Amino acid sequence: MTPIDAVQRAWQAERIALLPTPWQTRVRRAHDERMTAAAARYYADHGQTLRDANMWLLQATERIRKIRVPISLTDEQLRDMASDRAMRCSKLAEIVPGVYYTDTRALRQRMAAYVVRYGIKPPGDNIADAPAIARMTCEQWWRRQLRKTQGRDLEREAINLGYVHKAQEIYASSITVERRSQQRKRNASLLAEAAAVNLDTGELYTLAELAAKSVSNPGVRRGELMTRIKGFEGMAKVLEHSAEFITLTAPSKYHAKTTVDGRIVDNPKFQGYTPRDTHRYLNALWCRIRAKLHRMGVRAYGFRITEAHHDGTPHWHLLLFVPGNQVQTLREVVTEHAMRDEATEPGAKANRVKFITIDAAKGSAAGYVAKYVAKNIDQGGYQVQGDIQGNDAITPTHRIEAWASTWGIRQFQQIGGPPVGVWRELRRTVRDENMSETLVNAIAAADAGDWAGYLAAMGGPTVERRNLPIRVAYTRPGERWDFKNQCPYPATIGKYGEDATPATIGVRDVRRDRMHQSRRYRWQVQPGKAPAGGYVRHNYIDPLNSGEAPWTCVNNCTVDNSIDHVDNFSDGFKPVDKYLIRGPNREKRRVEPPTRDLFADETDLDAPIRGEDRWMYRPISRSAWFNSPGATH
Repeated sequence: MTPIDAVQRAWQAERIALLPTPWQTRVRRAHDERMTAAAARYYADHGQTLRDANMWLLQATERIRKIRVPISLTDEQLRDMASDRAMRCSKLAEIVPGVYYTDTRALRQRMAAYVVRYGIKPPGDNIADAPAIARMTCEQWWRRQLRKTQGRDLEREAINLGYVHKAQEIYASSITVERRSQQRKRNASLLAEAAAVNLDTGELYTLAELAAKSVSNPGVRRGELMTRIKGFEGMAKVLEHSAEFITLTAPSKYHAKTTVDGRIVDNPKFQGYTPRDTHRYLNALWCRIRAKLHRMGVRAYGFRITEAHHDGTPHWHLLLFVPGNQVQTLREVVTEHAMRDEATEPGAKANRVKFITIDAAKGSAAGYVAKYVAKNIDQGGYQVQGDIQGNDAITPTHRIEAWASTWGIRQFQQIGGPPVGVWRELRRTVRDENMSETLVNAIAAADAGDWAGYLAAMGGPTVERRNLPIRVAYTRPGERWDFKNQCPYPATIGKYGEDATPATIGVRDVRRDRMHQSRRYRWQVQPGKAPAGGYVRHNYIDPLNSGEAPWTCVNNCTVDNSIDHVDNFSDGFKPVDKYLIRGPNREKRRVEPPTRDLFADETDLDAPIRGEDRWMYRPISRSAWFNSPGATH
């Protein structure tokens, strides 16, 4: 090896050390290929080709070197960095030793300038100065922001290096997919190890079990989406409206890759836009389309689905329902706005916007979009087996979920129609005799899963928000509602010194100006591993009777211990077995209290009372709770 080669290799190693470990070998190989091509050139072209190879490596690594949050940091190193930056931000309050800022506005601006240096967006103007300062000096806030910034920088560089496409790593880089997988495992572990006690029924669930019953569960989310899409289609059939399936794609400058003769190559028109930038472009495009349609009297309703091209660039699918005589107007307006940018580039007319009229004789609109919904959520409920080593299999759904999470892209959006929040709250609303016919019909439709009936009760699929007959009822900021005494009470101040946000308490009949409460329970989260078998610890104290407020987002009403309590496992007031509990599947089972073996040198009489003996588990039955000896009430 000549001295020149040694210097070249040392420089190469120095630049490649800036990259994440999984990329170093790939970048070194790509640079070596360019170096080999330079050596094969004639002498006159050798120098320029060698310079181009080194400039490619320099530009690729220089972008990464300038990133303030190194993309090669591990999560543990990122946590340490968050702790250090939060501490440094706290020290900015000191102008000189012993002299501190008294103007919170000036201090906030100084901290915001420090935060921006790391590519992090400081708290917005809608947040007061003191809570904003509290955020910027919080380690957990820094940890969340650094993870988000690092993840997006990492994925942007993966796209710039050409790793994200269908021939290598489709939709998202493998590093990003693995990071997201590890994050989901951490979250799942925390949810599985934390228990939530229902203070009204005595039932005990892990947070994972409660999450599985909500729209956080992909299966539940997919089912609700398909119910809403099918409901829109059913209403469209009643109104004799047509269904249009529209695909919107961004111009070529937003795409990192293109296809030439079946080969995937770098797109020379690519201008470095991220998927988040492309999503903003499509959103602004739709805002202009929607505004013009509104001015022309076209009221479309349906759904928007955001998907990723193989190189990570998003595109939109729109399932819209409009009257048959307005279909042509819809197409003309969408085409006009979609072709305003780069209308003359090759392939613009063929690929920028596409229309498909869904023929009811050949299939339903819900069936047509089912594949898009399933692909972007949970593959339609099918589970993929892991590999031979026992590792989890990486499916396209995993990559799409990692892509959407990294770039903060909302994959599904309802267009038109009443809000789904009212629909969900109606399913929890307590019926009473004073309800209006509109509210009764809406509750009946929600309970039956009839989205079309819900649309009819709320005024149709094109009802304006100002004309909604039913809305979600909230408390005032800083308050919670006592469902027992029917009065508000002050809520606990938030982590950053802010008043609690308004909490949902039911629905409001707008025309009658009457609030109807929904079923709400009081919960307390117990950190640590949840006890198996559905029972709580023996020394559990009801925080409402002990002066402690439960950590909950729902009802914090008080409990009257002077009355007889109905057992939640029996049909009346008769008490049940002290150790009869509900299992995870709501089945009754008997659980004996745990015991421990005696030590070799002790008897039953001289066994000491150890610390762990105070944490004996007890059944969660309410009657057992109030009748059990030694229970603290």
